[in-house]
Amino acid sequence: MKIRSAEITLLELPFRLPVSHATKHRLACDSVLVRVESDRGVVGWGEGVPRSYVSGETAGSVVGEIESVIWPAIADAELPDYQHDLGDYLSTLGSSLPETPGGGSIVAHHAARCAVELALLDCALREAGVALGDALGQVRESVRYSGMLPTGNLETAKMVLGAMRSQGIEAVKVKVGDEGDQGRLDLCRSVMGEAVSMLADANGVWTVEEAIAAGPMLAAANLQLIEQPLPRGPASDLASVRAAIQTPVMVDESLVSLQDAAELIEARACDIFNIRISKCGGLGRSLRFIELARQAGLKWQLGAHVGETALLSAVGRAVALAHDDPIFVEGSIGEWLLVEDLSSPSVQFGAGGVAGALAGPGLGVEVIEERVRKYAVDTRRLGG
Repeated sequence: MKIRSAEITLLELPFRLPVSHATKHRLACDSVLVRVESDRGVVGWGEGVPRSYVSGETAGSVVGEIESVIWPAIADAELPDYQHDLGDYLSTLGSSLPETPGGGSIVAHHAARCAVELALLDCALREAGVALGDALGQVRESVRYSGMLPTGNLETAKMVLGAMRSQGIEAVKVKVGDEGDQGRLDLCRSVMGEAVSMLADANGVWTVEEAIAAGPMLAAANLQLIEQPLPRGPASDLASVRAAIQTPVMVDESLVSLQDAAELIEARACDIFNIRISKCGGLGRSLRFIELARQAGLKWQLGAHVGETALLSAVGRAVALAHDDPIFVEGSIGEWLLVEDLSSPSVQFGAGGVAGALAGPGLGVEVIEERVRKYAVDTRRLGG
């Protein structure tokens, strides 16, 4: 298989309501899409989500990495056809994708790598007539997604929680890290009831001292976990917090590279890995993070960036159905948040947060290219 052309598209796809947490306020999806076309005329799509406060990437850095580093390596190169061994294929594909080492503000060029890897994988699976879900295997018929309560005023919070309760959502992540923490936690428990699983996410805004001081509040709320209590930094700091509080600690912004994983495991700094496909550098590396968590006796969550489109949601769906041990699964929010998603069929979860397998070839969805053009703010064409 040879790739004869590619397009990089920067999206600005509006949300139905603003989404805020302690470090960011978002009004729209800002994913970077990659569309590749093979010499046989088969098209594949991928998505990456640049987050400056996670991997250090911006939309500009993703475009630059793809244009100057990744595209020259794959343009007209002979890439392998899919031969019905996904692990072997992802390994071979991964070795074909160069990357610039992190430096300065960039931890890793993972959104760029993810977008290209998924586009190539989609293309190869489509040529072979294979669905990603079948390639990964499926150990359960459906997956149940969790919800998220952003920061903001309590009236909006009541509306969001009411919608989640009406849908039968059974787990809710509450964003914390400001003066409204106690009120949001109390409101979530009041509206959703005692049976709901509650998580909290500080997005790294606390100091060690503040995180330890928050320990009694977190314990009183009967939380399943506290996500990223500290900013990215020494694993020893997280280990200090973990030792001092009762609530299990999940890492997100601190877990970007495989080296991060090794250091966190060595320091006994966490209980849970939050594995997000774009943040981790694509499907191949995300599966490796899952292996590392299991080997270390840690739990893991399959996470999602706010505003992901159907492309990353479809990959997340296949991964979630292929494993029976993620403690929570995020994503597939679709048009509950986006004014329009990009695919047919919809990947949006249904009642109870439940959704099943996607049967189409490749990643499992057909991109509606008219919608991509509608929400594109910039498109770069490479080759062809």
